[in-house]
Amino acid sequence: HLAAGLNVREAAARVKIGKTALYEALKAEKATTSTVKPT
Repeated sequence: HLAAGLNVREAAARVKIGKTALYEALKAEKATTSTVKPT
């Protein structure tokens, strides 16, 4: 069951990367919203 272990580890890595990407996107959106105001 080595493949299953790798899949779990890979899934955990993807979740971690996903959370980081989401956090970065939210941070970038906040920065854009605070500096550029829609007309």
